[in-house]
Amino acid sequence: MSAVVSHSWLAQSLRNASASLKVVDASWYLPSQNRNARAEYNRKRIRTASFFDLDEVCDHASPHPHMLPSPAQFESAMIGLGISNSDHVVVYDGAGLFSAARYWWMMKYFGHDACSVLDGGLPLFEQHNADLIDKAPPKEPEASENYTARPRSSFLTDLKRIRFVSKGDEDAVIVDARPYSRFMGQDPEPRRGLRSGHIPNSTSLCFKELLNSDQTLVSAEQVMKLAAERGVIAGDSRKPIVATCGSGVSAAIVFLALQHAGVDETLLSLYDGSWAEYASSPDNPREPMDGALSQ
Repeated sequence: MSAVVSHSWLAQSLRNASASLKVVDASWYLPSQNRNARAEYNRKRIRTASFFDLDEVCDHASPHPHMLPSPAQFESAMIGLGISNSDHVVVYDGAGLFSAARYWWMMKYFGHDACSVLDGGLPLFEQHNADLIDKAPPKEPEASENYTARPRSSFLTDLKRIRFVSKGDEDAVIVDARPYSRFMGQDPEPRRGLRSGHIPNSTSLCFKELLNSDQTLVSAEQVMKLAAERGVIAGDSRKPIVATCGSGVSAAIVFLALQHAGVDETLLSLYDGSWAEYASSPDNPREPMDGALSQ
């Protein structure tokens, strides 16, 4: 199952009315973007799409944003969206390719491999397939009979492991998907009270470098070239790779791009808490220690 599908593939599949195809809008935006993902979905969506809320289907007991939900919570959400384990799910977002990757990674983590990201998202799809855009009020999806989550712990990295890797106690690569200016502590974080900077022994590969101007993924060759230049991969190295970012969203784009480019997914994981968790504790060393402070 391809991790990424084109607008033409999805359009043809919708016109063929494939019963096992489910489309999900997983749009999510930073507060600074002043966009309401749910309201935008209500106004306009790809035909048959249901809406998945990253901030609703998450661990509400955690102080950190949209941390992974429990298996039971995820199962309930999938049943509510009408999704079964046998379905092929195509996920998109309104930015082009952003938060859809987070939903894709969540599906992978919970054992659902038949999930693909729509390359270029809603903007590119609508540009080529306006007749498949629905602007009528959305209908509630018909619930599926059951859904079983099967978590794969290898896809998830926690704070304890990040500390080991950052100190050199584990031979792995930490890849930070945030913009370089935040990585270097020059620009403030979007979340109040956090200093910018980065986890020691990590490397910068901003998610925007992995996207073309139309918000489609760059070629597999370009992904591997960038990864080699930043020291993420080296020759036949089998080092584990941990993707991180601000809150676990854009890190999923790095995970997606590397997997789609051919990197063995058993080597890949995502640090769910990311910088929002790591930088919230003064006990965690960061570089530089005097990074810009978000007010």
